[in-house]
Amino acid sequence: MSTGFPLSVLSDSEPLVLNVSAGQEISTDGIEKVLGREPLHSELDALRRIRVVRLTDQINSRIAGYGLGPVSGFVEVYDRHTTTLLAVNEPEERLFEDIAWRLIRENPLGYFRHDDFNARTELRDDGEAERHNGWAHLVAYFKPRDLRLEVKDGKLSLGKWQEPLFIDLDANPPQERYLSLQLFYGLNSR
Repeated sequence: MSTGFPLSVLSDSEPLVLNVSAGQEISTDGIEKVLGREPLHSELDALRRIRVVRLTDQINSRIAGYGLGPVSGFVEVYDRHTTTLLAVNEPEERLFEDIAWRLIRENPLGYFRHDDFNARTELRDDGEAERHNGWAHLVAYFKPRDLRLEVKDGKLSLGKWQEPLFIDLDANPPQERYLSLQLFYGLNSR
């Protein structure tokens, strides 16, 4: 992106902490139409684990908190987790359901070696209940890990229906989640 002026870089020393429990839960009403059959118990369980968190207000607050005034440039948002993903889309509840249902349909649930604690010996945290989240890891592996968003006059410059979204595929129970932000900016020339 050419801005016509030199850019400075500001990296967060503290991550942006997300309240996933306040995120949008996914309804299972009508899933039979999407799947073309009755859902399996495992599919319903996976849908209940998904939460969507809208990010515009939190990112704009962080940019304003830098105290730089009406800067322009872009912000990079990086997801610091392995069972989550980032996207930009319309923040509409039925669309969230469509996306979640499509993930279930395109990524069938079943046996995952990651969840077989008799076979898996590495990267275990035996001090807490280990989660069966192989499906969430697999889906997140093939999805975006970061976003680059335009900043204009000190806040995100988005299309009419656009919203950056954090999608947690393993949010039951909800956990504290973190994003890293890096702002590339120049002062507006007026």
